[in-house]
Amino acid sequence: MLTITEWAKLNPNPLTSGIVEIFVAENPILAALPFINIAGNAYTYNRETSLPGVAFRGFNEGYVESTGVINPLTETLTILGGDSDFDVAQIAMQTGDNDTRAVHDALKAKAATLTWLRTFIDGNATTNPKEFDGLNRRLTGNQVLSAGTNGGALTFDMLDQLVDAVRGTPSMLLLNKPMRRTVRAMARQLGALTITTDQLGRELEG
Repeated sequence: MLTITEWAKLNPNPLTSGIVEIFVAENPILAALPFINIAGNAYTYNRETSLPGVAFRGFNEGYVESTGVINPLTETLTILGGDSDFDVAQIAMQTGDNDTRAVHDALKAKAATLTWLRTFIDGNATTNPKEFDGLNRRLTGNQVLSAGTNGGALTFDMLDQLVDAVRGTPSMLLLNKPMRRTVRAMARQLGALTITTDQLGRELEG
């Protein structure tokens, strides 16, 4: 599976690459998320519900038959986009260094990636059947960690619980700016704050 950045390297069309660069620059999730091509208008996958039983046995003993439970799930594809039309005369008569079409295509791309980002977090297909459900609709039960009835101060222990709630090792932690400032302040108190930059010059906490 390719990330959108690696895909752009293999598709050097200037217009396409420019749009992809905007998506990556404005959307940290799309920059890190791998993509796959699928046929049709839906993607079906399996989710493990429970594992089968296993046991040790002695000589000539049998096993108790047991199978795991798998639930097939389907994601229906959604369409996000917009029109950006211009009279060819407007483009032909433009003056100065501004490329009218390029400027407005860039604005359209920025609007699209920010709309996708909002939907990735807060999308609700019940409210708007044309969009997909975001993380806040999908995370349930022990996937949601509570800081307390009325919230609470962030601690490194909470961050450890968050990391441990993810199967495997998380690729990244996403924070809004107030939360990022809190984490930085906590790290500074311990003398453990390291800031690097990614390929686009954005700051990353290490």
